Amino acid sequence: MATAMTITEVNIITVDKSEESWLIEGEIIFEEELITSFEGTYNSITEEFEELIIETDPKGYDKDELIEKILKAVEEY
Repeated sequence: MATAMTITEVNIITVDKSEESWLIEGEIIFEEELITSFEGTYNSITEEFEELIIETDPKGYDKDELIEKILKAVEEY
């Protein structure tokens, strides 16, 4: 059974907030080894990502945890 990759850290590079959607760019560090960039469009009204593109998608990770970490990093940005 394959184990899920651990999301070590999420760093935000830019956030462009409008009333309805936020354009977020940053990087994700998986297991302190794989660093990959991402960009996403978050709808602040529905509180859901309309789009989330990960440059190098390692697959076996918890997507809900990733979204949580991205939103937390945006709050701290």
